[in-house]
Amino acid sequence: SKVSLQKCDEYDCATIKSKVAESFTHIGFDPSSLKGKLVAVKPNLLSATRVEQAVVTHPEVFRAAVQLVSEHGGTPVLIESPAVHSLQRVMKKAGYDRIVEQEEQAAMQQ
Repeated sequence: SKVSLQKCDEYDCATIKSKVAESFTHIGFDPSSLKGKLVAVKPNLLSATRVEQAVVTHPEVFRAAVQLVSEHGGTPVLIESPAVHSLQRVMKKAGYDRIVEQEEQAAMQQ
């Protein structure tokens, strides 16, 4: 197995996408293989906590993954089952609900 670690000083989507794309190159993954496929995106939403508590994956990492999948012709699908609270509660508390709505709207405009 190959692993790529990238330093990322801030949580903005453009920076994260760039780092993930760079990681794809490092591990020899061709993102064009996503074309026409449903792609599970599992962000690790453990419980209803604020992003600042660093319990859940930062929503901008999720947004970057969704955008990369979409940009390479795949269809991202959120896959998650929080341990404690409902998915809706966790998504709202962590800000994922807003990102899902924004990305769905962007996909419909394409």
